[in-house]
Amino acid sequence: MKKHLAILTSLLISTVALMAADAPTPPAKPVLKIIPGQVIVPTDKMRRIWGELVSVDLSTRTGKFRKEGTDDIIPFTVMPYAELLHHAAFGDLDDFKVTERAIFRLHENEAGEWIWLTYIQDQMNMMNGHKEYFHVDEIAADKGQLTCSQASFDWDRNMPVAPKWDKAAVYKVGDTVTHEGGTWVAKIQIDTPGTPPAEGKMWAKKCYLRERNILIETDANTHYWKNGEPATFADIKVGDKLRTKTHGIGKGKVQMCWDVFFDDASLLKFQNEQKAAHAKRMTEEGLPGYVDVNADKELRMTLFQEAGELAKLLKAGQKVRVAPAGVDRKPTSEPVVATVSEAKMAGNLCKLTLALDAPSDAFKVKELGRVWTVK
Repeated sequence: MKKHLAILTSLLISTVALMAADAPTPPAKPVLKIIPGQVIVPTDKMRRIWGELVSVDLSTRTGKFRKEGTDDIIPFTVMPYAELLHHAAFGDLDDFKVTERAIFRLHENEAGEWIWLTYIQDQMNMMNGHKEYFHVDEIAADKGQLTCSQASFDWDRNMPVAPKWDKAAVYKVGDTVTHEGGTWVAKIQIDTPGTPPAEGKMWAKKCYLRERNILIETDANTHYWKNGEPATFADIKVGDKLRTKTHGIGKGKVQMCWDVFFDDASLLKFQNEQKAAHAKRMTEEGLPGYVDVNADKELRMTLFQEAGELAKLLKAGQKVRVAPAGVDRKPTSEPVVATVSEAKMAGNLCKLTLALDAPSDAFKVKELGRVWTVK
């Protein structure tokens, strides 16, 4: 009996192994690549680099920045759909000042060069988006310097340091660990070793610390804001939670402040001003996008993310004006009148179908266009 059972077990294991060997291999996830004329951001292959803006050419939408830490000068070409995030809102290239510190997201072009840029994110946008602040640890008033920890609002420098997450351990409700800069609290009994902390049913993030001992510098040109009104360096106290708009000095890793924000209200004032300025720009210069199809009197376009709230207002039957645009995103001919056949949001993009009054060969597929609403 035991011999028969052993043979049966062996046959079963062999059958399962053969089935596993014969099972089709799941298709590999396609590697994203930038294709001119399409809105593609290869987030699986990118470089996000802190740097100092060196130069910008608005006619070619190219520029250079200095990489912090190495001082390498890196050229870039701005993709037409790039997210240009300035003052924690959408903007355009001419919003950024030379020497401004920002994160530059780069991708490879056809030649393997890392020059195609799909976002510039200024420091205000980064800290606002990640809900992070500079916690003031020390003040050197004679030098106009602050030593800070960059962390979430609820981080406390005096809180006991929790032990590091142990992949071999189990945890009970309320246990606290640190992992990848965050402090995490177990929400349930965790009896599955090897499950790292992440927001969900098991863990809740208590707070986050990105970096300690950051030197923030100020000078005579620095402006200070509290509740949206002017303040002074002397108003800063140890324990304050600040945000900043900074620039470099041409070398090294220096954070020299143009603006210091004591509170969210001050940053939001700048953000709201930027939103209003960008909405005005979109209204006057037209909503930008790629031409996808030009067939007889039908024109299909993909409007970029920056068109945002204005694109969402487009409705079937609405009259618009539309014009082709060049590399500088400026119209290359006079706008023509069209009627919206369909306007549908696809994530952050708007898929727009227009009926032209007459066919036009001015619109080239994979090139740019601008759209204005007719009042």
